[in-house]
Amino acid sequence: MTAHSPMSTTDKVQALLFEYNSLRTEIMQRNSVFNQYCVISVPATLAATTLVYTAFPPAGVILFLIICSLLYFVFRLIEFDTLAAATRVRELEAMINEMARETLLNWETSHGLYEVGYSHRLAYVLEPVFGLVRSLLNKFGVTAPMIPSTDRADPVVPGDSS
Repeated sequence: MTAHSPMSTTDKVQALLFEYNSLRTEIMQRNSVFNQYCVISVPATLAATTLVYTAFPPAGVILFLIICSLLYFVFRLIEFDTLAAATRVRELEAMINEMARETLLNWETSHGLYEVGYSHRLAYVLEPVFGLVRSLLNKFGVTAPMIPSTDRADPVVPGDSS
């Protein structure tokens, strides 16, 4: 067995950065797969359900429920893998920042899925609709229900690599 010299801090940071970049790329690929999945599966589900429903309504409802269950299952699988990668990215950010003795990487820690979450992102996307409904209700003197605030985190800025 040969003795290896200990790795320098720079070499350790480079190795961690390689893993960090690989995981960030994997997260982005999973997001791309999820977007493609939605673009293809939602219209296909609606088309299949409509065709079956017009011929035999009970079968259309059953088909719709089965397909929705399968779509949800696949969504959860993609989400599980993405969250696992995001967890490791957060750990790597902390390790690299500690070795560098300054905050160099913080995207996943401060803006990632665990910090912002899907429900906040959904509220952000739907806020214009809720705002319109709220203003119409207020115009007619009806008290609008509270909608989750989108002030929790900044929206994602394309090209932001912090």
